[in-house]
Amino acid sequence: MINIGIVEDKESELDNIKRCFYGYYRGDCGFQDYIIDEYGEKEELVNKILDDILNTRIDVLVVDYLISREGFKIVGNEVYESVKRHIQNFPVIILTQYVDDSQRSEIIDPDKVYRKSIFFDINTQESKDSLKNIDISIRNFQRQKEKIEQKILYEQQKIKDREIDPSVLINLSELELNLNKYIVSDSATELDKLFDTSQLECAVKLIKDLGEL
Repeated sequence: MINIGIVEDKESELDNIKRCFYGYYRGDCGFQDYIIDEYGEKEELVNKILDDILNTRIDVLVVDYLISREGFKIVGNEVYESVKRHIQNFPVIILTQYVDDSQRSEIIDPDKVYRKSIFFDINTQESKDSLKNIDISIRNFQRQKEKIEQKILYEQQKIKDREIDPSVLINLSELELNLNKYIVSDSATELDKLFDTSQLECAVKLIKDLGEL
């Protein structure tokens, strides 16, 4: 089942978003609403979203471009950019009536911005294609993350089975860098878990001596 996080301040539009996804997934989906009234600051909202991503409570985030209530006004770009800074490849979608404005940010992928009037018209091919593209983004994210995690486990087993090999450490570090695009940052890497600092220093020195760095 696909779980969809939604940042939207208008109840009618929230219902429209759910209707679109519910129809596409034929009911096999769940929703996490981020009610703006429950958050005093943008950072508080973003922290909640990141926690839900970390604990796999949402598989995609859909953000309204303009969110406004008394004492709280943010642009969807800000949420998009904040989430992407912590987990680069997580699928984040922006829905808006102002496509040109929402695409001003250099960080935002134009393919992840959809006009509401088109997206909500679920009987059109363009709406169906939009939902299909979002689903592809979700599946690709999940597939790539799992693929990298499996490769890390494979490299870890090599280390357990024999002496520390510089090439294995290089492969593992490269995989860690790639995995960081698929997990919420500021968490310990697998290298951190496998070795203490002194072991890592010795490994790095060995690699340098071999001319690998």
